[in-house]
Amino acid sequence: MTKFALIHFRASETDGVSLEMEKWQKVIRNSGNKCLIIAGSGGELNDSILDFRHPRIATFTKNCFIKLSISEKNLKKEFDNLTKKCEKTFRAFLIKEKPDVLIINNVLSLPINIPFAAALYNLNKTMSNISFWGFHHDFFWERTYNPTNDFTKELVKKYYPPKNLAGHLVINSIAQTELKKRKNLKSEPVDNYFDFSQTQSSLQTPANGLIQYPPEAQKSGDPYLSGLRKKLNLKKNSIVFLHATRIVQRKGIEFALDFVNKFARRKQGYIDKIFYNGKIVNKNTEIVLVFPGLVEDKNYYKMIKAYAKKLGIKTVFCENLCKASKTDDTYSLWDFYKICDAVTYTSILEGWGNQLIEALAFKKPVIVFEYPVFKRDIKKFGFALLSLGGNYRIKKNTRKLQEQRSMRGELRELPQKTINKNVSRLYDILLDKKKYEKITEKNFKIAYKKLSLAALEKRISEIFLKSKNNKPHPLKIK
Repeated sequence: MTKFALIHFRASETDGVSLEMEKWQKVIRNSGNKCLIIAGSGGELNDSILDFRHPRIATFTKNCFIKLSISEKNLKKEFDNLTKKCEKTFRAFLIKEKPDVLIINNVLSLPINIPFAAALYNLNKTMSNISFWGFHHDFFWERTYNPTNDFTKELVKKYYPPKNLAGHLVINSIAQTELKKRKNLKSEPVDNYFDFSQTQSSLQTPANGLIQYPPEAQKSGDPYLSGLRKKLNLKKNSIVFLHATRIVQRKGIEFALDFVNKFARRKQGYIDKIFYNGKIVNKNTEIVLVFPGLVEDKNYYKMIKAYAKKLGIKTVFCENLCKASKTDDTYSLWDFYKICDAVTYTSILEGWGNQLIEALAFKKPVIVFEYPVFKRDIKKFGFALLSLGGNYRIKKNTRKLQEQRSMRGELRELPQKTINKNVSRLYDILLDKKKYEKITEKNFKIAYKKLSLAALEKRISEIFLKSKNNKPHPLKIK
């Protein structure tokens, strides 16, 4: 038996890395090994100094990349103090828990808690009985990090990522190529995966070979989900679009707004039509776009809210209702998938695509913008999606919107022809129950075969069993 520790800045939240760690933990434990999650917040063991949101860490990072408000000498002094604090915290954990393998998620690829990265670097040099692995979901060169001083430049060069690890994991082939090119480091690509047990209590495979939800999972009269609809102020025959990502500019949310706007404007041509689920379209049918994700870019949030108001789209931003686990007053992200009719996944840049796979697992039609990783690593799976293509331009009237709302940044737009074509396709799917089920079932079967936890277990086994750097072999599949 091998003991793993999954490391991150935060855990038990709805960001992609936190969700992936939960899947890894489940797979590792199911294989008969031990696995802990260690983070600044939300882990089984946690210390706030490891979180990039810790006040002193956040101030240090701001001095490194936004504006240097202290001398470089004092910056170095603060770095040393914070590194010692992180190292002390983590060394105590390693001595107590004695893990065999550390899987370090993003701490050694995003410079948002440099002292934490430095502490891991130092511990790796002295604790040879532990295998330190870097799992890089994102890299600093994919974001905007402009060092304010030479000392910060040295830190980024040394730690992001370091060369003295047992191995490196990345989440797509583009990152694999870039890591080799920039740092001359080999890495193993690992897809994002999905725990299909979260959509259903058990998989049923009838004689026709179609994997289906248990009947109880699809009850339209579920009082719990009815409560969610009520809190979202959704009418009985509302057509609900879900945009499940966080609210940040690279998610391309304006594309979703444009699509839903066109969809809503076409409604008049479908009055009295019956949708796949029995909903009848009438003049009072509302088209609603729901956002349960965290707002992490307030300026962009203001821009898309203003743009939605200009278009006349009904939107519901409800991050306070969506939590990692259900409570009496909140719902899981999976509940939001269950109540929607279609999902918009319009990101311009993604490391992989968690919300895409989630939507397919919940058997929903997906409107997707073809971001680079989708084109290179995901499109080959053969999912039946409504593609908005991979090209866009800056929206011409963005500046006018900025002047009215005192905002920064720009909105983008897609070719109207592409949007119109896919709006027509979605109406065709929603109005034809057999077509709806055929498309969503096809996507479900592909996703289940390629991206379930069984596939993740196989991938973890492939990586660690063939590694010569690990002592002992970290994972043995039963």
